[in-house]
Formats: sequence, C-alpha cells, structure tokens
Amino acid sequence: MKTRSARLLSSARLATLGTERLLAYRDNLLSLQESLSSSDWDETDIGKRDAERVYFKDDPRWVDAYAALKRELKKREHVDR
Repeated sequence: MKTRSARLLSSARLATLGTERLLAYRDNLLSLQESLSSSDWDETDIGKRDAERVYFKDDPRWVDAYAALKRELKKREHVDR
C-alpha cells in the first residue's frame, strides 16, 4: 500500500514557492487521511513514518502547516476567472 504524506515546509520555504506550487502543496495536504484510527494503515506502515512528514489531518503539525500555507496564499495576488 502506498501511504500519502506531505513534507513539512517552513514559512520561509513557503514564501519562496510560486502560487502554482503552493496550490499543489495545498492539494497534497488536503489529500491526507483524517486520522490513523480511520486509515487502512497496518503495523508495518506505522513503523516507517518519517518525522519530517505529516500523514494525517489530526496531527497538530498538519494544522500548523495548513495555517502557514493559508497565510502565504493570502499574500498572493488573486485573478478572477
């Protein structure tokens, strides 16, 4: 099974990314599963977790990463479609 995850990026790193890349990062964060208990992870997956990545939306680091991303996107120019 392929596990979904997102690399944690600092606010400084987010500021260097283009808007298209920020939106891709947003999509990646939003694609994560809600929690470990509601996931299909097994014991081998749990042991392979990388501390520099976030895997579930109920992780406080996910909340912080998403808030930082939203702050950075708010600074960007928006174009009406």
